[in-house]
Amino acid sequence: MTAMLENSSQKQVLVLCDDLELNTSTFIPAIAMSIRQQIEGYPSEPPAIIENNPEQFAMKLCSELGLGGEFVTGIAYSIRGQLSWHQRTYAFSEAPLPLVEWAPHMETLTNAEMEKKIRDQDRNTHVSLSRAVNRLIRADEAMYPSTPEKRRKKI
Repeated sequence: MTAMLENSSQKQVLVLCDDLELNTSTFIPAIAMSIRQQIEGYPSEPPAIIENNPEQFAMKLCSELGLGGEFVTGIAYSIRGQLSWHQRTYAFSEAPLPLVEWAPHMETLTNAEMEKKIRDQDRNTHVSLSRAVNRLIRADEAMYPSTPEKRRKKI
C-alpha cells in the first residue's frame, strides 16, 4: 500500500510542479510528503451526519473541497431547492419519497471552454443590463410622457 501511495503521490507532484511551472528538484519532497500526510490522515469512513442543515453541509463540503466561501450559498440554495421540489412533488402522494443519491459535481474546463463560459456570462450580463435600462426608460416615459413637439424634434 505504501509503495502504491508513494508512486501515485510522486505522479501527482510531478503533474502539479509541471502545471505550476515549479522547480521539481526543490518542491517534489515537500509536496509529496504533504500529499502522503493528507492521504494517510483522511478517515476511511465518512462521518455520520448529525443535522439536516443545508448551510452547515455546504460549509463543510466547501472546506473539504477547498472551495471559497462564495460557493457555500450556492450549494445550500441548490440543496434547499431540491428539498422543496421533492416535498412539493410528493406532498400528496401516498408513495414513499424515493432515495436520492446526491454528489457534488465539479466541471473541469479547458482554457477554451473557460473563455467561452466567461464570454457567455458577459453576454448574459450585458443583455440583463440592457433590459433593465430599457425598463427604466419605459417607466420614465410612462411617468413623464413627452409632448408632440418633443417627439417631432427627435425625428
